[in-house]
Amino acid sequence: MTITVTMKIPQEMAQKLEAVASRKRVPKSTLMREALGTYLKTQKTKTNLYERMKAGIGCIRSGKGDLSTNPKHMDGYGR
Repeated sequence: MTITVTMKIPQEMAQKLEAVASRKRVPKSTLMREALGTYLKTQKTKTNLYERMKAGIGCIRSGKGDLSTNPKHMDGYGR
């Protein structure tokens, strides 16, 4: 699926875009997609703690099968 994006750019940028597209014989939209794709690859996306740790969640065994349901495991917790 693709979407259409409309944007305003300075006249000088539009002229350079037109010149490069003409020289390379590709549509301006191709150049814009390539430029945007290159830029986005350099950007880091913020992830929450869950996203960063989800591969490790549950990978360590406590040896206690009732750890989350048995109240005796909570004795002294928080003191």
